[in-house]
Amino acid sequence: MIASNPLNLDREDPHEPSNVEHAVFTLLVTYLPETSSITPSQAAEQANALFPSRRPGLKEEEQSTVHFLFEFWELMFRVAPQLDYQHEPMQRFVALVKALKNLPRTIITRDESIYDSFSVWRGLYFGPMLHERWNQIPENKPPEDLYAFRWRNMNGLLAHFTNHNICTNDFHALACITNALEIFRRKKPTTPINHRVPAAAIWFVLCPSVIYLACQRQECSDRELSGKLWKGEPQQGYSIARWNFWRRRFAELECHSDATEETGEACRAAMKAMDSCASGVE
Repeated sequence: MIASNPLNLDREDPHEPSNVEHAVFTLLVTYLPETSSITPSQAAEQANALFPSRRPGLKEEEQSTVHFLFEFWELMFRVAPQLDYQHEPMQRFVALVKALKNLPRTIITRDESIYDSFSVWRGLYFGPMLHERWNQIPENKPPEDLYAFRWRNMNGLLAHFTNHNICTNDFHALACITNALEIFRRKKPTTPINHRVPAAAIWFVLCPSVIYLACQRQECSDRELSGKLWKGEPQQGYSIARWNFWRRRFAELECHSDATEETGEACRAAMKAMDSCASGVE
């Protein structure tokens, strides 16, 4: 039983929570509020103390490092989209992940010797679970406002991870931007515009120089990610031509009859960031 949950976080259990999930959720509920006195390093140490090798007497089914990390990151990324990407709890979440990745290397022995000398907090299951959660947030499932909010927060999280050098997200950014700016659906266009465009704008507002550099370097040229509206060259990946096309699309969508005021504001913020970045003014 959680005594206090000021952020009203939901564990969103797909099943009866395990001991690990319960412990991690309790840690997040206590650590994430901006009023919490727990530092990111202290929270990382508490999470590290849950590691099976540090907890003697566990049942056999609880001793697997792989299963522990699967449960840990799966729960972490169930909670993350509930945090507004612009607010302090999200920054504290990012700081916790960074602190975990800065922990000393963990050595896994015995039946999992394949992972000896592998820094489990820096790699194992982090990337796959992050991508899976990013890919799972629905677009048209009611309530649409809730999932639009979570989709923005998930992309905001990845943008923050990019800025903190926690992981690279060129593919996620490109997919998010492409789906927002290069695809037009005549049937029920309101949802794609107001769900997708504000999320795409986040990438340009939070890390415009990263996106611009990817365009200069023509990153992701091997990725088949493009919508029917993009007819320029190169057809795939980032490019300056595509950057300019995205800038024009934001201008068009800002005034779209189906765009909400929030979507219009997001378009204006993205265009301002793009213009500032392209002109070399930070």
